[in-house]
Amino acid sequence: MADVLIGTIAGLPLEQVQALSSAPLVSDEVDPCDMLLSLRGEVPETNGTHAHFVKWTLPNPAAMELGVLQDKLARRPAGLYRVKGFVPGPDGMFAVQVVGQSIDITPSDATAPAMVGIGPEGQVTLDDIATWWAEP
Repeated sequence: MADVLIGTIAGLPLEQVQALSSAPLVSDEVDPCDMLLSLRGEVPETNGTHAHFVKWTLPNPAAMELGVLQDKLARRPAGLYRVKGFVPGPDGMFAVQVVGQSIDITPSDATAPAMVGIGPEGQVTLDDIATWWAEP
């Protein structure tokens, strides 16, 4: 069960999206990064940009053992609040979900490795993230 639905799902009209769940529906004009990182639990007013967040993307992360990946994610820069994606492992792909202090790594059938992350400007930089990811 979703806590909140954002915008449309696969181009469905809002009425059909609302029929899928009793969760509150938030317009897709709200920046999900703002909502995700909101500490007040409010849905902030935005203009649809992510200007005040550092956005990191890694299109093809190298394969890692589970323990190495767990250690790496545990050592991420303090301001990198949200990380998600797929990382190859020795026996298939790992799905990665990091929110705050919570780290969830599960086996996945995904075929395209990629990672993304966000954090507030002033609390993390792309150089911080690049240095962290490059560390063994």
